[in-house]
Amino acid sequence: MAVLPTAALAQTAPDMTVNSTLSSPKMLGWVSSSGYRSTWEIIINCLSIFVLCSWRCMHLNLPLPTEAQEKLPWRRFSLSVRGYEMALQLPTKLAKATWTRKLKWMAVICLAPEVGVGVAFSQWQNARNSLHQSRTSENGLADIPFSRTHAFFADMGGIEIRSYEIVEADHGSSPDNTAAPEHNENTRLGQTTTSTKRFRVISSHVATLDDLRHPSIELSIDELDAEIQDKSDSDIVTKSLAVAQTAFLVIQSVARYSVGLRISELELITLGFIFCALVMTGFWWDKPFDVQSRYVVSRPAGDHIFQGGSSKRVDNFETWIGDYIFPEPIHLKDGAMLFGTAVFYFTGGGFAAIHMCAWNWIFPSRLIQTLWRTFSLAAMILTWLPLLIVPLHRLLAWMMPDTEKSRKVENNIMSVVIFAMLVIYAISRIGLLVLSFYCLSSMPETVYTRLDWIGFLPHLS
Repeated sequence: MAVLPTAALAQTAPDMTVNSTLSSPKMLGWVSSSGYRSTWEIIINCLSIFVLCSWRCMHLNLPLPTEAQEKLPWRRFSLSVRGYEMALQLPTKLAKATWTRKLKWMAVICLAPEVGVGVAFSQWQNARNSLHQSRTSENGLADIPFSRTHAFFADMGGIEIRSYEIVEADHGSSPDNTAAPEHNENTRLGQTTTSTKRFRVISSHVATLDDLRHPSIELSIDELDAEIQDKSDSDIVTKSLAVAQTAFLVIQSVARYSVGLRISELELITLGFIFCALVMTGFWWDKPFDVQSRYVVSRPAGDHIFQGGSSKRVDNFETWIGDYIFPEPIHLKDGAMLFGTAVFYFTGGGFAAIHMCAWNWIFPSRLIQTLWRTFSLAAMILTWLPLLIVPLHRLLAWMMPDTEKSRKVENNIMSVVIFAMLVIYAISRIGLLVLSFYCLSSMPETVYTRLDWIGFLPHLS
């Protein structure tokens, strides 16, 4: 404790629980910055963490090739008003769809960050399996030292193989539906071309790592690494802000607790969000961030592996986590599924437990305290309750006769149970978030007591 100022050590909270009957703490509403840390400062610190971390944590996959018809995110058009020409930039349909998908996932992560943890682990496990499969020796496939980053990049739809045929053309002419050969960073042609030849794309498909091991593909790992680095958005500014804000809140909360000062309910919820965000970041550490275009490999038509795609290709790049939320019976030998389910549930349980730390805190009223306890307890129970879904399903199957009508009734019962669980959980999560803001209307004075030295840490305020 030597690192904390003596004055700060003396600033202890006289009353931290509702069980105290000797004295009632002074309650404050909206607080300005004079002599205290302000209410607005608390809100800005917490909301900035939600926005920055949800933006940085969410590593979206690329849209399918059928969705990515427009290459540029912005389109330019001119508008003439009374003789004045104005050039405007508007987002394309693809850009709108990408931003909409990003904002939806940010909202999901903010409300239920444990869902993001499940998605992150599922994609990490898929990349791990792809990498293991690519390292398995098979006849006719090259041995290429892929990394987990390469596996993530392929699984997210980042590599596309285009098969083309060479079409003879007269000098100065270009046949219909053909294009001149291009030698750039996105296209790798397997042979030297002349100006009298044009190329027609026959087929294209999103490739797996095994596709890149085919003998007809000449792939440079260094070149692929450079492409991934170029296409991935490093965004140092956003990352630095997210780290600074997160570190500031964690250090401040630990310091306040060590000297007996309270934090707000909003800060407590934000700490739970940070816990899940760190787990997500760990699983997505090797995944390229905010990739907007694919690495294209162009090859001559003729090999069956490039005619309509490999049998090992991944058709759907959207990850579902139902196997972790409502798992089938898990065998101990299935270490991957066992580990994934454990990570999902223990992260969710830890997230819910952080909210229950405010069980005995002082709230604006007894009603608000009861609601907080109810919502946090419901969230904790519902986090673990899905583990009983499989036993319940088997119990219903055992109790009911094996007929089509009974199976229909059984499925309806299970659907109602699962739907009710999801609704109650959503209400609990939203309720806790609403209460965390409402509590700012009346909180103990110790919540606003300022630790002067903490202001020297870099942060947004």
